[in-house]
Parts: sequence; structure tokens; C-alpha cells
Amino acid sequence: MRPRRPRRSTAARSCRCCSIGRPPCRRRSRSSSPTPCRCARAGWTLPGTTPGGPPGTAPTSAPASRCPRDDAPTAAGAPTGLCHHGRVTDDHLPHDFAKDATEHTQAANSRPVPPFDPADFDRVSRGLIAQHPTGVIEGPIGPAWDLGKWSFIQQGAAAPDTVNPSLWRQAQLNCVHGLFEVAPGCWQARGYDISNITFIEGTTGWVIVDPLTCTQTAAACLELANNTLGARPVTGVIYTHSHLDHFGGVLGVTTQADVDAGRCVVVAPEHFMRETVAENLLAGMAMTRRSLYQFGPLLLPGPRGQIDAGLGKGVPLGTPSLIPPTVD
Repeated sequence: MRPRRPRRSTAARSCRCCSIGRPPCRRRSRSSSPTPCRCARAGWTLPGTTPGGPPGTAPTSAPASRCPRDDAPTAAGAPTGLCHHGRVTDDHLPHDFAKDATEHTQAANSRPVPPFDPADFDRVSRGLIAQHPTGVIEGPIGPAWDLGKWSFIQQGAAAPDTVNPSLWRQAQLNCVHGLFEVAPGCWQARGYDISNITFIEGTTGWVIVDPLTCTQTAAACLELANNTLGARPVTGVIYTHSHLDHFGGVLGVTTQADVDAGRCVVVAPEHFMRETVAENLLAGMAMTRRSLYQFGPLLLPGPRGQIDAGLGKGVPLGTPSLIPPTVD
């Protein structure tokens, strides 16, 4: 007979209230003595409640910080993260979790760095001919892209002590956005995704290189190019490699019907589909978890939050897509 596994103490686990966003409760351990759940022991509570008390208990002291697991529906029945029109908001996110830099971080950020070339700010604007009128690109559940979120980053401003000076300078450069002329017959849209999209004037229409991450940002950049340079059909799309930000917006610049009819060809490296599946499906979950630490997408933009992703401001909240290549 197999020995029974010892039961874990109920006091060591969070209660169900923690996982569904109810106010922290008191669970009863096997000894029937009231035992605060993990959220209550950490001091988290909801507005209008006492830490560890039942719902509706009036606070007896200054309210503690809000439990980050709180995602309970509002009184009107809408999820906390959505307004009543179904659009994503950040009102439900805790705005008091950001903190000032520690002495260790301040010391690290104050170390001398190699001198920056001020001419980089002239180079990053070279060839600029047009910009998106608002910097806001609508997505399926709210803005897919909003450059206004990074308006706190001003060119010429010194880096705050919460931000590494090299990251701050890169963030300043990445705030320059628009349609740029790279060479005769070649233009590039920058600053509307984590990657850039390139438009080459072909004999019968546009040849697009790397159509960004999602359909919304790619379509907005194509519209910017057509409005500025004259409308042309898209007759070719090139994927340079299998990263999502280099093919995910393809259905924003062409259609499967145009590809099937031969009006648009899609060119990619050999074994592109195999590499795409291997990277984005097999390794996708691990890469996604890594990106949460690498880019901080769950942080609110600000001097004590999300600053930049290095390649660009961040990843858009849009709809990715894929059309298999017709030539590889």
C-alpha cells in the first residue's frame, strides 16, 4: 500500500479570494484558528476594507496598497481592465508600485559613460519627410500604438537617476518618428512599431520589406507612405527573417486573395516557415516570459517605469498575421 502524501498546511497557501480579486479574507487552518491569507499577510487590501477583514469592513487606519491580483468586476459588471465601451484602460493598474532608485542603482547610473556624439540627433532625423498626424494607431481593443505615452522623454533632458544614461539616450533617439527617405526610390517608416518598415518603389507598385509586428501599425505606415508619395499597389513583400516584428503585419499591407491570385509575391529565406514555427511556437512561451523581464511591457511608461525596448519604444498591442511565402 502506497503511503499517503502529507497534506500541506492550508495556512501556507493563498485562498481563492486572492486569485479572483476579492478582498483578503481569513482562512481557517486545521486548528480552526483564523489565519490571514497570503495577501493579507503582505498588507494588500481593497479600497474600503481592512487588511484581512471581510468585504465592506471600514478601514481602521490608512489604507494599505491595493492587491495586484485584484481584477474583480465592477459594480456595472465590466472587468476592471475594460471601460464600459470594451476598450482597454490602465485605470485598474496599481499606480503606486513604482519606486525611486536605490542608492546602489543611483551609483551605477552615475558612473562615467563614453561620450555621446550629439550629431546622432541630426542623423536620426535625416531624410524625414512626413509624420503620422497623431501618433495614435487604433487597435482591436484600444490603441495599438500611442507615442504620447513617452512624451516625458524630451531631447536634451538629462537622464533621471532611475534610468541608465545609455538607455535614456537611446529612448530619446527612438522618439523621432515618421517617414524617411533613405535613398532615391526607397523610404522607411520608423517609430510606429518595435521594428521599421521599408517601402521600395518598384516598376508596378510597392515592394515592402518587413511589414512590422501587427496589421494595424503596418496599415498605418502604408497609408502614410501612400498619402505622402502617391498611392501604389503592393506587389511584393519581403520577410528578412522569422522574428514576428518582421512579418506579423503582412495582412495590413496585402491580402491572401492578392497573393493567391499572383498580384503580390511574398519572398522569404529558405525554410522560413520551419524557423517561424520553431521560434514562435516551440520557444514562444519561454521567449514571452523572457521579454517580460527584458522589456518591462507590464510597467506603465514613466521615469520610474517602462522607458524603451532598445530597438524601438515597445511592442504594439495589435493583431499579428502571417502569409506563407510564395518564394523562398
